[in-house]
Amino acid sequence: MEYWDVYDVNREKTGRIVERHSDDWLKENEYHLGIHIAIFNSKNEMLIQKRSLNKRANPGKWDFSGRGSVVKGETSQEGARRELLEELGFDFDFSNERARFTINCENLFDDYYIIKQDINLDELVLQKEEVDAVKWASKEEIIDMIDNDEFAEKNVELMKFIFSLF
Repeated sequence: MEYWDVYDVNREKTGRIVERHSDDWLKENEYHLGIHIAIFNSKNEMLIQKRSLNKRANPGKWDFSGRGSVVKGETSQEGARRELLEELGFDFDFSNERARFTINCENLFDDYYIIKQDINLDELVLQKEEVDAVKWASKEEIIDMIDNDEFAEKNVELMKFIFSLF
């Protein structure tokens, strides 16, 4: 079971905790923390992962380097580190990083982290329940994947913005 801290509109913890996808789900004016991680190499390509066919959301689609929810007791940075370690076997210390930006969605503060680091894909250890494959992709390749419904993210303008940050 995965448990989340509940936040108010000011991103302050309320003291309430919910179980992910439970009947006691987030109510109006309650929020949880999500994270997206985009790792770029020196060629300005993003490391993307292909989601397992067993995933509940967007099975078999390509996605950011890492993404997920921050669990009870974690900071956004700790959640980002955990997600990369779990999904890719890649340990990155986010303690001195802050999200480049946050998108406020319904019931969600979604933090976006952007890292520049060349990574040897052969050294990654993929979590089979989460990830089927990884590769480096250019902005154009990812936009084509979005246009062809092969990418979990559907917002082309958001992807262009993320690539523009370098």
